[in-house]
Amino acid sequence: MGHHPTMFQEFLVEAPCLHLSSTQVDLSSGISNGLSTKTSVIHFTNSLRRRRHVGLLSKKKRRHVGFGRNTFSLRCKAHQLGICVDKVNMGDQDEWSSDIYAMGVEKKSRVSRRKTYFSDYIRSSTLSLDMHFVDNDEESNNEILQRFCSNGKVTDASILINVMACLNQIPHFPSCINIIRALVKVAHIESASKILQIMVMSGGVPDIITYNILIGGLCKKGQLKYAVQVLDDMSSSGCPPDMITYNTILRAMFDNGRFDQAIGFWRDQLRKGCPPYVITFTILLELVCKRCGVVRAIEVLEDLAVEGCYPDRVTYNMLLNFTCRKKNFGDTAMVLCNQQSFGMEPDSVTYNTLLHSLCSSGYWDEVEQIFLLMNETSNPPTVITYNILINWLCKYGLLDRAIDFFEQMVCRDCPPNIITYNSLFHGLCKEEMTDEALEVLYLLEDTGFSPCLITYNIMIDGFSKEGCLEKAMGVYARMKESGINPDGITHRCLLSGFLREDLLEEAVEILKKMVKRNHMVRNTAYKSMLHGLCKNKKVDTAIEVLQLMHSGRGRHPKKVYSDIIKGIAATGMREEATKLRQKLIELKIILSNGFEQKASSALTRGCLSTRACRNFPSDIITYNSLLHGLCKEEMTDEALKVLYLLEDTGCSPSLITYAIVIDGFSKVGCMEKAMGVHGRMKVSGIMPDVVTHRCLLYGFLGEDLVEEAVEILKETVKRKHVIRNNDYRSMLHGLCKIKKVDNVIEVLRVMNSGGYWPREKVYFDIIKGMAAAGMREEAAELRQKLIALNVLKEETALD
Repeated sequence: MGHHPTMFQEFLVEAPCLHLSSTQVDLSSGISNGLSTKTSVIHFTNSLRRRRHVGLLSKKKRRHVGFGRNTFSLRCKAHQLGICVDKVNMGDQDEWSSDIYAMGVEKKSRVSRRKTYFSDYIRSSTLSLDMHFVDNDEESNNEILQRFCSNGKVTDASILINVMACLNQIPHFPSCINIIRALVKVAHIESASKILQIMVMSGGVPDIITYNILIGGLCKKGQLKYAVQVLDDMSSSGCPPDMITYNTILRAMFDNGRFDQAIGFWRDQLRKGCPPYVITFTILLELVCKRCGVVRAIEVLEDLAVEGCYPDRVTYNMLLNFTCRKKNFGDTAMVLCNQQSFGMEPDSVTYNTLLHSLCSSGYWDEVEQIFLLMNETSNPPTVITYNILINWLCKYGLLDRAIDFFEQMVCRDCPPNIITYNSLFHGLCKEEMTDEALEVLYLLEDTGFSPCLITYNIMIDGFSKEGCLEKAMGVYARMKESGINPDGITHRCLLSGFLREDLLEEAVEILKKMVKRNHMVRNTAYKSMLHGLCKNKKVDTAIEVLQLMHSGRGRHPKKVYSDIIKGIAATGMREEATKLRQKLIELKIILSNGFEQKASSALTRGCLSTRACRNFPSDIITYNSLLHGLCKEEMTDEALKVLYLLEDTGCSPSLITYAIVIDGFSKVGCMEKAMGVHGRMKVSGIMPDVVTHRCLLYGFLGEDLVEEAVEILKETVKRKHVIRNNDYRSMLHGLCKIKKVDNVIEVLRVMNSGGYWPREKVYFDIIKGMAAAGMREEAAELRQKLIALNVLKEETALD
C-alpha cells in the first residue's frame, strides 16, 4: 500500500506537529501579525508504525496516513490569516476515552489499525493525541464534536478541533461558531481566535456576529492591536466588518486613552474603502467631544469631511445637545455656524434641544427670539416645542406666560396632548390654584380627552398639600370610576395629607390599602403614624399598624422598630412604648433577653474596653465572629466601637472585618457610616473587593440613592468586579424615576464596558416606562441618544 501525501494538502494550521519556517512571529495567542504570502517549507517528520488488529473492517471509508517509515517535506502556501499554535491544551484528555462511549460512538473493529506518532516533536511537546480521535475519520469526529457542543463541553470541543486540524479534517462549521462564542464568553480569547483561524483556513466563513463577539472580547482585554488585525482580515475571509465592528474598536481606543489613534484609525478605514457610516462618525465625534472638547470635535468633523464622511442632522444635534448640557452656549453657537456652513438648516429637534437648555437656565429673552425664528422657518413650533415652554414656565412660576403659549398652540391648530395638560395642572397646583385646576380637569373629561394616572396624581397631590382632603378623596373616587387604578404615588400623597392634618384613622385606612396592594410605605410615615396614635392613646390601632408594617412590602431593619419605640418612650409615653415593644417580641421582630441585651449591657459596662480586648487572643476570626453577631442583631454602632478598639490591640482588621461592618451599616440604611468605614478601610491600605462594593451598591439602591450607587458602580467595573444584571436594571429605573437621563446613558456605557449588552427590549422598556410616568421629554431625549448609539432602531416609537 502506497503513501498518501494528499492527506497533507496545502493548508496552514500550526499545531505541535507543524512549524512554519517563515518570518512570522510566535502567535500562540491565536492571532497573526501578518504572514508572508511566499511559499514556506514545512518539514514534517512522520514516523508510522504498522499495527495489526483482529476484527471486521469499518464500513466507513477512512483516509490512510500511510505505512512504513518515511521522512518527507511538504510545501504549503501561507494563508493571509495564518496562525501559529505551539501548544494545544489537552488537560481534559483523560476524559475523552470514557466520553467516547458514553455518547454512543461505537468502537470500530478493523483488520488493520493505524497509529501515528509524531516522534521528534511530540516528545518535546506536552501534547499527546488521543488515539480514538486520531483513528476516527472526519465524519466520526464531527459527530463527536457536535455532541460536545450539545453537552456544553467547550474545552473538549476546542481540543478536538485542533486535533482534526492536525489530521487535515474539516470541522463542522456551525459547531465552530458556537465554540468561538462560548470561549469568548468565558474570556478564553486566545482559544477562540485559534478556532476561528482554523475555521477560516478550512473554508468556513464566520458570520458578522461571531467576528464582533471576538473583537469585543479582544477589546475588553485591551488587545487593540490584535482586534484591528482581525478587522483587517475580515474582508478577505468573506465577511466584511459592519458598523458595530468599527464602533466597538473606536470605543475601546477611547477607553484606553488613545484618542488620536482612534481618529487616525477611522481615517485609514475610510481611505481603504470603508463605507462612511454616519452613526460611527457620530459616535466618534461624541467621544471626541467628551474627551477632547467641542473645538477638537469640529476640527475632526471638517478633516473627515475631506475623506468623504459627511455629518448629518443627527450628528449636529448630538454636538448641540452636548454643548447645551454643559451650558456652554458659545460652543453651541459655533456648532450652529458650522452646520450652516455645510448648507444644513436646523430642524425641529435642533430648536427644541436649544429651547430646552435655554429654558432650564432661565434665558427667556433668547427663548422668545428662537421661538419667533421658528415661525419664520420651514420648521414651525410643534407640540413638543410648546410642551417644553409650558413645562419650564410652570416650573419657574410664570403661569401667565405658560397660559399664553397654551392659547397660541390652540389658535395655531396645534392640539395639546396630555403632557400639555399635565404641565398646566402642575403649574396651577404649584400656585395653589387647585380649584381652577379641578375645573380644567372637568372640562377635559367633557371634551372626551381622558386624563391619565399622572393627571389624577397631580390633582390629588395638590389638594393634599393644601389640606383639602375631601376634594382629594373626591378626585380619588372619580379616578377609580374612570377605570384607573391608584398606584403607590397616589396613596402616598393621600397618606401624607392625612398625617399632616392628624387624620390618623383615615391614614390607617389608606395604609391598609397600600399594604394590600404591596405599595411601598416609607419608614417616616410609619413613625409619624405610630407617634400620633400613641399620643392619642390609641395603642391598639398602633399595634395594628406595627403588624401592617411587619407584613408590608420590604424588610424593615430591627433598628427601625427599636428607634420608633425609643422615640415614643422619649416623649413620655413609656407605657405605650412598653406595649408596642411587647408586641414586637411576640412577633419575634426583636429579642427579649437574648444577645442584644447582653451585648448592649457588656458594652455599657465597658467589658469590651481596650484593656479587655488586649486580654483576648489576637485572633481576627474571633473578632469577626463578634462583629458578625452584632451586625446580625443590627447593633451596628456597637460593632463600630469594637472595630475602633481593634486598632489599639495590635490585631489589625482584615478585609473581611471591614466588609462585615460595611454590610451591617448598609442593611440598616446608615450609608454615611458605611462610607466612613469604606474610607477608613482604604486609608489602612486594604483595597475593597467585590463583596464590599456589592454591599455598598445594595445599600444605596435600597435607600434610593441612585447617583451614589452609580459612583460605586463605576469603581466596581473599573476594578473588573462582577455586577449582576438586576442591579443594572434597578439603577436604570431609579435614574429614570428622578429624571437623570444623562446618568442613564452613563450607566448604559458602564454596563457595556463591563461586558453586559442588554437586548433592545430592555432599552425599549426603559423608554416606555419613562413615557408612561409622564417623562415624555426625557424619554424622547433618551430615545434619540440610544438611536445615535446604534442600540435602538429609528422606527421605535414612544407610544
